[in-house]
Amino acid sequence: MPRFVVLEHVRDETSHFDLMLEHGGALLTFSFAAFPAAGMTGECLFDHRLRYLDHEGDIGGGRGTVRRVESGRYDLLSQTEDAVRVQLRGGRLVGAFRLVRTVEGLWQFSEEA
Repeated sequence: MPRFVVLEHVRDETSHFDLMLEHGGALLTFSFAAFPAAGMTGECLFDHRLRYLDHEGDIGGGRGTVRRVESGRYDLLSQTEDAVRVQLRGGRLVGAFRLVRTVEGLWQFSEEA
């Protein structure tokens, strides 16, 4: 079962949260202004290296630091170009969730009923 992590990324006294899903030898990454919660929108970033599943601390290159605030396992329920559905099994994020691309090109995070 693949892993996921939520990292708080701090750089230049600002922070955001990256939800990273292990998929195909990389981490599918979505960035949110706060810890991911239903109704939030964020950006889909480039795929990140698997090392971030376990990394905490300085990223290097003046890119700031990361701190793991959530982690666990997940099942990929479905994936298309515009939507990802997952069953998360973490500490705070537990249940079925989906990320859907909006018309603005952002991704909305929501809990499935």
